[in-house]
Amino acid sequence: MRTYNISKVYRKDFRESTRQINPDSLKRVLHESMLFQISPRLKNVDTPLLQVLGGKEYEW
Repeated sequence: MRTYNISKVYRKDFRESTRQINPDSLKRVLHESMLFQISPRLKNVDTPLLQVLGGKEYEW
């Protein structure tokens, strides 16, 4: 868990949710999470911002 910088507060939830994910999917999610960086162009934004990421969109 330390490899992914998961806070102790969230480790139990993280552990439980990752057990439900396909191993290949989990690997891709963790890999992309470690590579993610907020765009430098957002450095001076003064308003709240919700940045949504993802390579696939699904309809429920």
